[in-house]
Amino acid sequence: MSTFKLINTSNLTSDLRNVSAILNDLLKTYDRYHRPTYGGKPDKVIVDIYVRSMSGISELDMEYSFDCFFRQRWTDTRLIYNTTSTMNYKLLPVSIQMFSKIWKPDTYFYNGRRSYIHSVPHVNRFFRIATDGSILYSQRLTIRGSCIMNLRNLPLDTQHCTLLIGSFAYDSEETIYEWNKKSAVDVQSDLIMNQFSLIDASVGTQILLRDNRTRSIIYVVFSLRRHVGYFLIQLYIPCVLIVFLSWVGLWLNREATNDRINLGVTTVLTLIFVIIEGKKDLPKVSYITALDCFLAVCFIFVFSTLFEFALVHYYTKARTGDLNENMRELEDYIIRNDDSDTNDNEFSSSDIHLVYRPSIKRKSTSKKIRSKKSFKKYCRHFHCKPAYSAFQGRALKNIFYMNSVSQIDIIARILYPLTFFIFNLTYWIYYLHASQQQSNAMTPYELRRLPTLTSKKLAESIFILFFLTIFSIFVVPRSFLVIFNLYVDQKDINDTIISVVFHTCQGLELINHAITGYACFLSCHNLQKGLIQNIRIIFEKFRRKNNSLKPTTIELHTITQK
Repeated sequence: MSTFKLINTSNLTSDLRNVSAILNDLLKTYDRYHRPTYGGKPDKVIVDIYVRSMSGISELDMEYSFDCFFRQRWTDTRLIYNTTSTMNYKLLPVSIQMFSKIWKPDTYFYNGRRSYIHSVPHVNRFFRIATDGSILYSQRLTIRGSCIMNLRNLPLDTQHCTLLIGSFAYDSEETIYEWNKKSAVDVQSDLIMNQFSLIDASVGTQILLRDNRTRSIIYVVFSLRRHVGYFLIQLYIPCVLIVFLSWVGLWLNREATNDRINLGVTTVLTLIFVIIEGKKDLPKVSYITALDCFLAVCFIFVFSTLFEFALVHYYTKARTGDLNENMRELEDYIIRNDDSDTNDNEFSSSDIHLVYRPSIKRKSTSKKIRSKKSFKKYCRHFHCKPAYSAFQGRALKNIFYMNSVSQIDIIARILYPLTFFIFNLTYWIYYLHASQQQSNAMTPYELRRLPTLTSKKLAESIFILFFLTIFSIFVVPRSFLVIFNLYVDQKDINDTIISVVFHTCQGLELINHAITGYACFLSCHNLQKGLIQNIRIIFEKFRRKNNSLKPTTIELHTITQK
């Protein structure tokens, strides 16, 4: 066995010496400054690419990059040699130093940017020569190329990034580039990207007219479909939840002016922050993208809830009578006992009278409250909408009617979710279809068509949207109202709203921004709190005294505006 190995090694050494001597002899008369078929037919360069990894896809810079093995094959008849070797070599490994002594095609990338060859620990390239003069030249390159992206369907888009390969100096009459018919572009099986999926790599050839000369061009088009998961988590779902949160105001009492305004302003500020944070890393384009459309509609829905409440408030005031700005009419609203001789420590539900005396008519009307239960019921309504009935010239029996739910709110509770559902249904169907059209669209180069949107996926999307709409109509508002009821006994309603918003936006780093916006809002509206806040203070004092008082004269003293 050892003798055989020795003979084999000896034969190999002899063969290599023989080939080296032949090649050195060929290079003595070799002219590396002229192509192999100079003055004759064009030389043919066969190219294939093996993609190892892909990264650096940037919408801001409109470029992409990938790491690959770039292989070129051509035939140089001046390097044909014969050998008497007993070994059958299809491609003879030759030192890379010899590569500088022969002619090679001046291949370059037409749309390349900052491409380079790897040189660690040594220059990553090799060179092979066959006996028939065929040459294989392989390099490990990182190619960075420009990619003109159409972001109208962002983030439901598919981008087609093209790499153009050709000769720098030779025209199509001198050098022709072709793809390897067996395997033009191969992609590593475990290639994974964070934001995109490589769904196709199409190749083709083209004759390009440039500088009044025809150039032989080969191209590969990488079809990259964007992952929508990041945008769903960071933008779509938070915006939908904020829209749902803004609808909670539709279930609040229409007399809770401060509460509904605070909720509306807080949701608007929160949505603005989410939009700014989500779009800071996206390119600033001159056209509207799919993401811009969705965010704009969400902002319109959230902002319109404030206008809806303004409409409700306007018609409520128009029907019940507006409050006097200087609050002088509150002086005529008095709760007292007709019997002035009753001791302050006595208390009887039958002795309590509610007297209403408008300042304009100067005419008293009284309604007797027959029981403590009835009295507490009136107090609760005054706490929600204090003293509105005192300025409309009606009997106190209309308090329940004035505190009823606005018809505008009732319509909005159905109209808002229904409209939002219709918008989402239209939005996702349209842009999913547009995304498929973009995937199948013909670039300047012929592409293979991609699979279209199936009816199953469309049905699943419609079901999910329908479920979210039902959830937003029947579950979300009632859930928030339960939270309100849990908080309202221990905290002010304003603290409740902040707590709910903070729990909803947890993980989005919105706490500091929401507090800042809320504080700015309160500082601008301190002088407008007015009647409701003052009436609350008075009735809170009355409640605290209620347990220790006996039947007595209860008088609501004149309130002066602070």
